[in-house]
Amino acid sequence: MSFVWERRCGSFYGLQKGAVCVYTISQVPRGSEPVKKTWMPIAAGILDIVCAIIHCFLIASFISCLNSVTGRSLTLNECLVILIVAAPIVCLEYIGGVYALARKRWGLALATSIVALIFCWFLGIPSLILTILSKNEFK
Repeated sequence: MSFVWERRCGSFYGLQKGAVCVYTISQVPRGSEPVKKTWMPIAAGILDIVCAIIHCFLIASFISCLNSVTGRSLTLNECLVILIVAAPIVCLEYIGGVYALARKRWGLALATSIVALIFCWFLGIPSLILTILSKNEFK
């Protein structure tokens, strides 16, 4: 337990000439002190969003390479299959990056960093490390 001194003065606790000030001591349980906000969740969120953008370009490159390797254009159904598999992953990366920027839902931000690690390892490793280290800053 730690103790906090509070000073309250006048009406609506605003300072006024001749206002009576009250000093109170309140007990604050350990662990409820405000957490210092660092740059780590913001950097992790940005890295996750950049991984989502890179993933979009990789999907487009994959479809283009399949066109050139097979010597024919992929049909709409083949492209849709690729997009149906890849779209949820890209959405997860983007949404998790946004939640990491807002410092909310640590589990989702962690899952996003793991997905980023799988598909874009050079940005996923720092993102995962930063997300793990900043766990206490998430709501």
